Amino acid sequence: MKYNISGVDRELAKKMQGREGKELKLTLLEKIREQEMMLDLFKKSINHCNQQIQYCIDKANNEQDVLKKQEYETQRIVFDDNKLIWNISGFVNLISIDIKTIQVGMFFAETEWHKRFYARQICTIMYESSKDIFELLGKNFKDLVSKRIDITAFELELKNIRSRLNQFQSKNSTYLYTVRNNTAAHKDQDVLNQLDIITNINWSSIIGTTMEFESIINDLGVFLQKLINSGLNNLKKSPLGREGGL
Repeated sequence: MKYNISGVDRELAKKMQGREGKELKLTLLEKIREQEMMLDLFKKSINHCNQQIQYCIDKANNEQDVLKKQEYETQRIVFDDNKLIWNISGFVNLISIDIKTIQVGMFFAETEWHKRFYARQICTIMYESSKDIFELLGKNFKDLVSKRIDITAFELELKNIRSRLNQFQSKNSTYLYTVRNNTAAHKDQDVLNQLDIITNINWSSIIGTTMEFESIINDLGVFLQKLINSGLNNLKKSPLGREGGL
């Protein structure tokens, strides 16, 4: 099989087999381990929010005092907000783990077919998750950061992330869709066309695209951590939180 192999591909492959590659692999595996441990925190936090939301609903339904009922309703909204933040953060963490897992395969693959197999999977993840992120940062999220949580101190970070993600999609979505729709999530029944797309995948170019996308994801994770802290602060300030219920 004849593949599109550039000079950059060859040089990069040598680096991956050397000391730099070994260090990178260890770093990726350690990051995957750390982020996998974080998934337990996201799971516990979302479950906790769900429990408190139901608690507030039950209390409000059984409460006769109008002011107290309103306090429980306010508290429910604050827990809803925190659930939204934790869920988006967990989603981004999952994307990041998947990217690093595929990077381990793609960077250190020993055959050209394996390199392009992993490249096809990462194209699918980047295409799908970039759309998912915009959906998760949609109406409910905009309501949250415009009406109930003050993000003035780090609002520019969010604008920058949105702008970079828009640019990423404009530049890459057509190609990512082509790879995804013909060789990965779906497969072109025209074998020659499918093979043409696969063999012409540029390995080092996909690595560069992946690193660009991962940089956006990493910065979004940093922003969301600040938002988590702001959400927890809102809980402390909420009616029941002030009473020492948190």
